[in-house]
Amino acid sequence: MNIGEIENLIIETLQKAFPEREVSSFPTKFEDYTFTSPIGCLLVKYNYTNFTDQKTIWQVEQNGTVKFSVFAGYRGLFSFGETHETQQKIRNVLKGLEIFGKKIVLGKEEFLSEINGDVYVGLECSILITEEDENDYEI
Repeated sequence: MNIGEIENLIIETLQKAFPEREVSSFPTKFEDYTFTSPIGCLLVKYNYTNFTDQKTIWQVEQNGTVKFSVFAGYRGLFSFGETHETQQKIRNVLKGLEIFGKKIVLGKEEFLSEINGDVYVGLECSILITEEDENDYEI
């Protein structure tokens, strides 16, 4: 498994759960991005990988926690409270989602910004890649 495959499986899962929203990979130039869905979008982005400390001086054995973010864009809201139901559904879809035998764990969720009336909320999630996965995993 590699980061691209993990990201694509997250996107596919969100597309099935939210067919009314635009779901895609986070754009390289977000400032030029305009989503076309009348109600919102979900953008998936690889953030980084944290590796554990080496356990011995003679053999390198490290696990990695791969971190992703899901950015939810909302259009046409009258209050921030209108995001809560969809954010809960996003959490429910992702929490424990199994990818290649590994389960996604949720992290921090936060309001990010309001841009031209569109509200953005971010949710971090991670998946642990162990030393046993080394042959299948590529960064």
